[in-house]
Amino acid sequence: MDLSQANAHIAQLGQELGLPPDLSLDEGGVCMLTVGEDQLVVSLGHDAAGALRVLICLDDVMPTGAQLSEIMVANFGGARTEGGTFALTPVTGALVLQRRCHADDLNGGLSAVVAGLVRVARHWRTRLQAPASAVAQAPAAFLGARA
Repeated sequence: MDLSQANAHIAQLGQELGLPPDLSLDEGGVCMLTVGEDQLVVSLGHDAAGALRVLICLDDVMPTGAQLSEIMVANFGGARTEGGTFALTPVTGALVLQRRCHADDLNGGLSAVVAGLVRVARHWRTRLQAPASAVAQAPAAFLGARA
């Protein structure tokens, strides 16, 4: 998708969120907005390959040990992350949820993609902030001992 198509998707997202109709990427190809009462920051960017990137930074949580394992299991196939991928930023180690969208991925609208990622980000933020005993569970069967 070219820059004008990316901006059209972002303008439509803005309209659906009740934001000004001129919502678009800035000179650097980025648009940032906050969503909900918890002010979750969603970054949108157009990359050189023609994809639209959606990124949510969860810098208020620092997963460790078993939590990182849970996140990696959730990443597998993207089914539990609405097609997003969790990663740690190389500089700060902050947890991010990101998705790279091509034009075909946006047939249901950018708002559906953003809503799904926001839902996933909020779920994991809550889960990772909970006391360990509140979320402890057995590891997935395929993580068991090998012969």
